[in-house]
Amino acid sequence: MAADPSPDEVLSALQVTGFLLEQEVRKIVESAGFDAAISRAYQDPDEGKSREIDVLGWKPFFIHDRFDCVFGMRLIIECKNPKSPYVVVGHAASEYEKRQMRSGASFWSSGFNVGKMPHPQISGLEVEEHRPIWDLLGLSDAPGSPTSDSFVGNQLVSLERKGSEWFAGNSHIFDGIVMPLTKAVNTFKRINSNRAREAFHDHEQSHNSVTLPILVTSNKIFEVNTDADDVAAAEVPWTNVMRQVHSKNMRANIKIEVVQSKYLGAFLEQRAIAFGDEVADRIRKCPEVLMARQLTDLPQTANLEHLNLGQC
Repeated sequence: MAADPSPDEVLSALQVTGFLLEQEVRKIVESAGFDAAISRAYQDPDEGKSREIDVLGWKPFFIHDRFDCVFGMRLIIECKNPKSPYVVVGHAASEYEKRQMRSGASFWSSGFNVGKMPHPQISGLEVEEHRPIWDLLGLSDAPGSPTSDSFVGNQLVSLERKGSEWFAGNSHIFDGIVMPLTKAVNTFKRINSNRAREAFHDHEQSHNSVTLPILVTSNKIFEVNTDADDVAAAEVPWTNVMRQVHSKNMRANIKIEVVQSKYLGAFLEQRAIAFGDEVADRIRKCPEVLMARQLTDLPQTANLEHLNLGQC
């Protein structure tokens, strides 16, 4: 009859399978000021089954009690304890790709009708322009912004040693990482989009958030920029990968932050917290911007000086 495992063997088994990593990540997330939960359930939007997020974090950065308006950040974290490194292959991010990096943002109002603007291609023609909240607040250039990355990954692969050689593959990446994160992000974004309210009605809530899907790995991360003059693999503390998903009930672009676990605290401080604080500062100057759909909804006392209302 086999002997029971020793205490050290119990801990070793938990470490290898990643259960302890989830607890370590939870503690780091809480230390950064987020509420954190492990194994948070959500409904699979394609199959209707109950799924789980390894670690879910939430932090409100701005709350306006009188208008019942909230802006916060949500972390959806998948934890992996692989035996070998991940490699992200990509290139210099184009302006189009940087716009796609906004995919985690969800505001009660999609934006403002800011009035007639000159047509960008037809001289003498004016068109009604709809300005997204992201652009109104100028968030692309904010410190820590998800759109500030100069590199964008397109391929996330894992390395596997076979004999004396290393091989790259992605057999588990889509179903084991990309799809679970995408499903969770879309589920929680509906919390915002399903709320309906009229401007400045006290009994309704304007719920606004940025969701960061994060892959946390206990192993190393290498980044390969194929636009570099000398293409090389460089170890990095964190990077990102953009993927598209088109399933039965979802069509989504998702930017996944890929972070080494030992650098997660620094990532949260330099990226998540820095961005959340900056967004809150800009909202605080004119909180009404999150509770209206057009300029005429705003009270005359609203401070509009910092809003991007001019021609893009």
